[in-house]
Amino acid sequence: HLYFLFLPYFFFLTFPLYSLAYFALIHTPILYFWNKSIDKKLVFTSKVKWFFVFVFIYNTLFAILALRFSFLFNLFALPFALISLKIFELFSNLYFKNKAKAKLQNNPQLKIIL
Repeated sequence: HLYFLFLPYFFFLTFPLYSLAYFALIHTPILYFWNKSIDKKLVFTSKVKWFFVFVFIYNTLFAILALRFSFLFNLFALPFALISLKIFELFSNLYFKNKAKAKLQNNPQLKIIL
């Protein structure tokens, strides 16, 4: 479903003044009906929730920059959110790995069964 990614970017670049109407009147209903038609419903895991948090933060930040400088700043929100999510996952995985190592070291009577 790459058209859900590329179509909004293309429309935003070609018609910046009408992009809000496009998202509100066309893109959102398309996404809604697409979600209704799929057999497995979307599951909002913690990773997806964190992604939406990052998208909201970067959309807010880049909307302010877009008002001050150029509307093209809005295009950076999604890539920055994806990069931030990868960094967040890296630190989250390191945290759980260190926590597991500490738990294993605190229990010296473990037996390895092969």
